[in-house]
Amino acid sequence: NDLRYEYIKGSYEKPIMGSIMAWDAEAPIAGKKGLVTISGEMPPIKRKVKVEEKELIKFFAPRAGLGDKEQAINDIYDLVDQMVNSCRARMEWLRWQAIGTGAITYDEGGMIFSVDYGVPASQKETLLTTARWSDLDDSDPLGDLERWAEAHVTNTGIRPERMVMSLKTRNYLLKNEAIRQIITNNANVYVSPEQLNQLLQTFNLPQIIIYDAKVLTEAMAGTKTETRLLAEDVVVLLPAASYNLGKLLQGPTAEALAMMNLSSSTKAEGVVAVIYTKEDPPSYWIKAAVTAFPTLPGAELIGIYNVW
Repeated sequence: NDLRYEYIKGSYEKPIMGSIMAWDAEAPIAGKKGLVTISGEMPPIKRKVKVEEKELIKFFAPRAGLGDKEQAINDIYDLVDQMVNSCRARMEWLRWQAIGTGAITYDEGGMIFSVDYGVPASQKETLLTTARWSDLDDSDPLGDLERWAEAHVTNTGIRPERMVMSLKTRNYLLKNEAIRQIITNNANVYVSPEQLNQLLQTFNLPQIIIYDAKVLTEAMAGTKTETRLLAEDVVVLLPAASYNLGKLLQGPTAEALAMMNLSSSTKAEGVVAVIYTKEDPPSYWIKAAVTAFPTLPGAELIGIYNVW
């Protein structure tokens, strides 16, 4: 229940074996690992919308028998949902910036900041020229995945078991000539998703998860721009789900604390929606707010690769 966070990066590493000793001999002293501590402060995320005067008239002076009040209530609930989902969309964007790029860079509305989570440089790569998976005839995706998986094992002792990619990237794999030749000799047959997954399993390579989620950003002028949460040309290698890479922390909001009784046991974390009024012109406003930011102590278990 705080605004600041602090964690130690590098929560997973290969174990160093203890020494076999003679009885009554002194144990050797372990070399201490250099600790990297990452700290920061969680920012607030907010969005509000005005309830139009016409909606207020429907609510406060409904026409008899026409369902005006019920319609106004439903419209207000819809606006609340939109504001809450706006906060959740930004939280998901933060999460995927951390996972999909290893960093967060933000520059909107005068708010500028940058965070680097420290994904190892040896677990990042941008494929070039004919190595790009979009080159269906010359690229070698299986070779790339084997090389990356072995690098993860060398660096951490943990083999990646999942990889997140776009549908377009997955389809490049289905059409890849080197992959097709392993599965079938028929040049006129594309590989099926089931065959691809079976091939990856045979080589003990990560299984595919397709993720194509998109959100919108709105400029001050009102123009909207569609943004992918994970870049279309990026493949992210992840360990098994049992490994906890990090957490999207949520702290208290001023809006929640202002509404709470000090003796209440209700927590102030999470998304909160409030309605407040202004007198001139008469208006109601709906605002949603949350304080949230992702941590990534397991950054060394992630691999981020630009494949086309």
